[in-house]
Amino acid sequence: MKHLITSILTIAFATITTTLFADETKKENVYMIWPSGKMPGTSAPEYKLNERKMVSAIKTPTLELFLVKSDVPTPFVIVFPGGGYNILAHDHEGVQIAEWLNSIGVSAGILRYRVPQNPEGALQDAQRAIKVVRQNADKVYWNIDPQKIGVIGFSAGANLCARLSTNYKKLAYDRIDNIDVTRSNSARPDFTMLIYPAYCDEQGNERRWNKTKVDFKADYNKLYKIAKNLPIDKKTPPVFIAQSLDDKNYINAGIAYFLEAKRVGVPANLHIFEKGGHGYGLADGRYSGKGIQSAWTKLAEDWLKSKGFAPSK
Repeated sequence: MKHLITSILTIAFATITTTLFADETKKENVYMIWPSGKMPGTSAPEYKLNERKMVSAIKTPTLELFLVKSDVPTPFVIVFPGGGYNILAHDHEGVQIAEWLNSIGVSAGILRYRVPQNPEGALQDAQRAIKVVRQNADKVYWNIDPQKIGVIGFSAGANLCARLSTNYKKLAYDRIDNIDVTRSNSARPDFTMLIYPAYCDEQGNERRWNKTKVDFKADYNKLYKIAKNLPIDKKTPPVFIAQSLDDKNYINAGIAYFLEAKRVGVPANLHIFEKGGHGYGLADGRYSGKGIQSAWTKLAEDWLKSKGFAPSK
């Protein structure tokens, strides 16, 4: 009898623990990417929205899911909103992007990575998010192809994508659970999309983090030198890059990444529009004026289909 009661209590406790963990990690398609109390590094004290309704502080990194209903496993893209590592432009570089991806048959998840001023925590969040998606890929609810998990980022979010795509060999944090230990659960994206990326060139990276001035009259070797924290190699994922010629402070970032990818033999597409500036999202008129730069979505769609990372029909 005593053993029976002990067994019942053990099962009940396990059930309660599982339920609590499920409630903690899933709420209206929003998943906590770290187990409670085990997130490495530091974070902001609370979640905040600024006066422009952009996220200005993240305490708990999450992945907001936008899943496509399909009879077969779908490709999946993690969306990284921009904001200079200070804020997250969650709407026009997050929600609108996820909805566009859904419209072409691709599931998506918006990563709310740690801000403000936490590039180390942001990279930890990015690596963990890739692993979380791969771990859950074959579950019925997710229904994701684990070999077709990519990333798309905007401005600083694109820089984070670039860091994730080139620093995948070593985790930026100590392994904490089975998600991190499983060898097949790689932190390397299968493909990368950088939309008006920032800080990918060495001068731009130094300007952002060390407040140095950019010499726009420097020779090409200096202008388009890849940032030291982006070790592009032959196994770096294929990349799609879109940027605008009049994006004065950041135009060199996309060019630098493309040239280094070309040098080592990584498949790369670079599209530079004469006009467009910076921070336009879809450029479909909802957030900013619609211009020639709005063509990036169709180019990206065609690229994804050509690579097999989006349904062809």
